[in-house]
Amino acid sequence: PKFIVVSALAIDRVTQMCVKLGAEYFFVKPCEFGLIIQRTLELCGHIDYRTNQITTDVGFSQVRPEAKFKKPDSIEGEVTMAIQRIGIPPHIRGYQYVRDAIVMVIDDITLLKAVTTQLYPEIAKKHDTMPTRVERAMRHAIEVAWIRGDMETIQEFFGLTVSADKGKPTNSEFIAMVADRIKLSM
Repeated sequence: PKFIVVSALAIDRVTQMCVKLGAEYFFVKPCEFGLIIQRTLELCGHIDYRTNQITTDVGFSQVRPEAKFKKPDSIEGEVTMAIQRIGIPPHIRGYQYVRDAIVMVIDDITLLKAVTTQLYPEIAKKHDTMPTRVERAMRHAIEVAWIRGDMETIQEFFGLTVSADKGKPTNSEFIAMVADRIKLSM
């Protein structure tokens, strides 16, 4: 059997324990149901990447055998795992905003030059809120990570830019560092 874990806990120890116990994937709520189905089909070998189709009828009522799937886009998954490892808990509002911002910056690096004029307003529009609230919630999420997060992981991601004298990074520094790290790892 293969195991996929879907949990609201985004603690590094829990993720590592699940992987040690044999979990193939670890999703943090909220996550897209379609992505869980896609990963399940991949694990069972039911997606043929040459034809980009499901190869057999697997019994999911929402999935038709003729349905097409694109190759898994793991940017969101990579970003989710990164911010969880750093220590941003998924139950706070800034978690979603930080995740969206990093994904957007990975797709378009020029957004880092227009954080307050483009990035925050786009995220605010997506979540039906105000740009100032997005900025504040992101700052709070980063503060929480700096207070409660695993310092080894923070050092791993931010290296020499992290010091007790300097304090936590700004929102744009945080987004840029994580986006760059993920882009390089891919």
